[in-house]
Amino acid sequence: MEGKQTKRKKETENTKEDRLSELPDCLLHHIFSFADATDAVRSCTLSKRWRYLWTSLPYLNFSFSNFRRVLTSKRASFINFINQLLLRRSRSSIPIHSFHFTSSFDVKAAISHWMRYAAEHQIQHLTIEPVSPTICPIFNGYASFTTLKLTCPQCECATFPQALDLPFLKNLHLVRFGNFDGRIFSRFPNLETLTLEDTQLRGIRKFSVCSLNLKSFDFLNNGNLMRYPNCEFVIVAPKLTKFKFHGYHPLDCSTENLSSLDHIEFNVLSNKELDNIYHTDELKQKFARKVLQMLNALHTAKSITLSNKVIQVLSYFPASLNEHPSQFLNLKYMKAKSIRKSSKKIKIPRLILNYFLKSSPLLEIS
Repeated sequence: MEGKQTKRKKETENTKEDRLSELPDCLLHHIFSFADATDAVRSCTLSKRWRYLWTSLPYLNFSFSNFRRVLTSKRASFINFINQLLLRRSRSSIPIHSFHFTSSFDVKAAISHWMRYAAEHQIQHLTIEPVSPTICPIFNGYASFTTLKLTCPQCECATFPQALDLPFLKNLHLVRFGNFDGRIFSRFPNLETLTLEDTQLRGIRKFSVCSLNLKSFDFLNNGNLMRYPNCEFVIVAPKLTKFKFHGYHPLDCSTENLSSLDHIEFNVLSNKELDNIYHTDELKQKFARKVLQMLNALHTAKSITLSNKVIQVLSYFPASLNEHPSQFLNLKYMKAKSIRKSSKKIKIPRLILNYFLKSSPLLEIS
C-alpha cells in the first residue's frame, strides 16, 4: 500500500515537472516581461527547462533598486551585471522588444555600448532613467525605435536635441527636458503619443507642437511650480484625439485644425499654490479667465474631464463665466474628477453646468 502511494506521489511530481517543462518559450518570455532581469536570471534554478531561458529574453528590465535589494548596492556590480547579461544574450537571434533601465545614478560611459547592442538586436522600446543630456545625440538614427522614454536627473533640466532623427518613433515620453522648440516633433513623422513631464519653458515665447499624426498628448507637471506668463502654447495636430493638461498654470493656448479631438482632461494648481501666487481676488479672477481661455481654445472636444481644482476656481468667480461664453459646440459628455484618490463623487455646481449647456444643450454628465 505504501509502495503504491509513493509511486503515485512520484508520478504527480513528474507530471508537475513536465507541465513546467512544456511551457513554450513565448509564454515564458511574456511572463518574464513583468519581472526584473535580476529575478529572471535567478529563476534558472527553478527548473532545468529555465536554466538558459534568460539568455534569450526579449524584454530586459534593469532596476537598480531591485538589484540592490536582491544582491548588492555597488553601482559597478550593477553595470557589470547588465554587460554580462547582454554578452551572454548576444548569441540569441531573438530581437529585443524592450530595454528599460532605471537607477538613481547616471551611466554615461555604458549607454553608448548598450545602444550599439540595441541597434544590432533591433530594439523597439527604450527607457533610460536618468539620462545625461550630453549623450542624447547618440540616439540619433536608430531606425528600430518605436518607443522612447528619457528622464533627466533630478534638479536638472536639459534641452532636447534639435537634430534628432527617429523616423519610426511612435511614442515619446520626456521628463525634465525644456527650453527647446516644440517643432522638433515634426521631425518624427510617425509620432502618435507624446508625453511632456515637468517641462521647463522659461524664456520661451512660443512653444509649438506640430505633429501631423499625433493622437495623444499629455502635458504634465508633478510638483514643480512653474510660471510661463509670456509663453504662447500652440498645438497643430489634425489627428489629435486626446489631450491632458495637468498641474501647470494655464497657458496662452492656440490651436489649429483639432477636428479629431475627442477628449480633454484639465487640471491646474492646488488651492494652496493658487493662494500663494494669486493672493488677491483680482489676481484669482485673472487666473480663472486664463483657465477659461485655455479651455475654449480646445473647444472642438466631444468630452471633457475637469478636476475638482478647476471646478473650484471657476465656481469662485461666476463673472468670468459671463465674460467668456463657452465655445464647446460639440460637447457631449462631462465628468468631474478628484486628483486625490477618493470614492466620493464630485458634484458639478449648477452655474458650471449651465455655462456649458448654453453651447451644448444635449450635454450628459457622467
